[in-house]
Formats: sequence, C-alpha cells, structure tokens
Amino acid sequence: INAEYMGNFLLGFLLLGLAHSKLIRHTFEVKEHLRYYFDPNKVWNASGPTPNNPFASPIDQRKYAVLVNGVYPGPAIVGDEGDELEVRVINLLKHTGGKLTVHWHGILQRGTPQYDGTPHVTECGIEPGHEFTYKFKLEPAGVHFYHSHVAFQTHHGLGGAIIVNRKVPPALPGYANLVPLVFTDNFIHFDYVGVDNFQSGLIMLNGQYGNGSPEYPWPKIEVVQGQCYRLAIALAMAEMSCVGLGIRGHTMRLFAKDGSDMEEVAGVDWLTARNADRYEAILCADQPVGNYEFQYFTEGGFEFQSNFGVFTTIVHYQGAPDVTTQPRQFNSYPTSTEPC
Repeated sequence: INAEYMGNFLLGFLLLGLAHSKLIRHTFEVKEHLRYYFDPNKVWNASGPTPNNPFASPIDQRKYAVLVNGVYPGPAIVGDEGDELEVRVINLLKHTGGKLTVHWHGILQRGTPQYDGTPHVTECGIEPGHEFTYKFKLEPAGVHFYHSHVAFQTHHGLGGAIIVNRKVPPALPGYANLVPLVFTDNFIHFDYVGVDNFQSGLIMLNGQYGNGSPEYPWPKIEVVQGQCYRLAIALAMAEMSCVGLGIRGHTMRLFAKDGSDMEEVAGVDWLTARNADRYEAILCADQPVGNYEFQYFTEGGFEFQSNFGVFTTIVHYQGAPDVTTQPRQFNSYPTSTEPC
C-alpha cells in the first residue's frame, strides 16, 4: 500500500469520525437562592424573607442554595461518546466561596487538563461577575457528574449528572430507555459560609424528597409492564459516604461502573454504593402492575447518620392506582455486612 493511499485512508477515517461527533453547548448561570429545605426547587414565597434578610425564615425550613440555572440538581448533560462539550459558566455569586470552579468527575480530559476544574491546580477560579468556558471531549462512555470544588458550594447544591452514551449500544434490553438516578445529600444551612446541621441530611433522588404527605408526596418513577430500562446511577454526595438502595420485588443487572464496562452481575436486589460511585444497570418491569418501593438509606461506617432513616420513591407501573400521598410503615432492608 503506497503512502498516498494510506494518507487518504487515514484522512477519510478521521473525517468519518468527526462526522459522527457533535458540538454540545450549555450555559451555566451560578447564583445564590433561598429555597425550601424539603424541596430545593421550590422558591421561597413572597411573604417570606427578602434577599436582604434571608435568615429571618424558620431554621427548620430554609435552605440557602447555590444552583446552576436555578434548578436542583443542576441540568443534566447528555451526549454521545466523542462529542465535544462547551460549558459557559457565569459566576453570579455574592457570598459562598466567592470564586467558583466546576470539576467534571469521571471525564478523562485527555489533552485538556486545563479544563478539569480543580482550583489552584488547573485554574485559579472564576471570580464573581466573571465567566469561563470549559471545553473538552465527552469520554469515556458511562455515568459521571459535575460539582464545585470551592468551599461548601457542593453542599449548597452545585452539581449535576453527565451521561455519555456509547458509540455502539450494547445488546442489552432497554438500553435506550434512559432513567437517570442522581442521589444528592441536602442539609439545613445556618449561614452563608456553609455551616450545616449535618444530622438534617436528606437523601434526594433527582432533587426530590417525599414522606407521603399531600405537601411532600412520594417521588415517582413511571414504568410500563414488560419494558426494561437503563438506570444511570450517580452518587453525587457532598458528605454522605455510603448508601444502600434496592427496589422491592425487583432485581437489577449491573453492567458498568465508573465509566468502565464490567462483567455483568444479574439478580442484584440490594446495592451498597459509596460516594462518587456511578453504576449502569438494567431494570425490567417484570412484576404484576402495581406500586413498588424504591428504598435507600445511609449505611454504617461514616461520619454521621441522617435523622430521617429510610427514604422512599415509588416505582409506579402504568395502570396502577396512585399511592404517592398515602402514609406507610417502613419495612427496612437488612444493611450490608460489608464494611462501608
């Protein structure tokens, strides 16, 4: 094979690869907010405290939040392996930490270490009133997340999921039916500098908490009997270091962890995961039509326990009655015997 032919072949191969990748752009406006502790996506009502006096509100209800585009958790970034990502981050903070960086946990940053988001290592940080654009390739495929690396900004809510689809989807049932499951920990905040009541820790799933009351109904995941789903699980915690989770009456089929494929593990009815763990799993809605408890709680071997015990989301089959506002008794799973 002559050199000209080989050169043309390589050029064509490169152009083919570029043709299948795309540029994804996001703009992140990072601001401070006053939100409800049990519902960080609910803006404090007009009769509540003003921005000039936010801590006049009841301490058992308020959450001082640092949010991307006003939502908790921040907007999910979804793309395909090899896509180019540009995120324009605008720092509109006035109190917490002042400066700002965003770290892209799990992203390889091959050739782009300057965009890793580690303060005082790869960048000085974005000053209040300034902006910075991160540019890098989405790789590897899998589940990742972004978060702040400054002060208590992650505790206050600055973070979100990154989901990178594979170039060649695996031959797994339901892979295309994506269900993100982003676990975060939420605290009552005492002041602007990040002093938390750590015993107040709530485990939020996709930014939601419920206790079965009309005000805070159980969060709900909708499924259709006979279909399978790809669970994109990310433990994007600030403090809680170990969480157990499982769906009553169902099992999961794990096939990837932390951006790497793994030998498949079927029949998983309970998963003990550590902070920053990311899993991909297949869940099949193969039970009779009904409502099933998806339970999760903090397990032992870390610095504190939440006062709230077991947390619940309802896996709701299409056609089943709504039970999201019905009280119930918790039936706790046994905790893992493996030290966490």
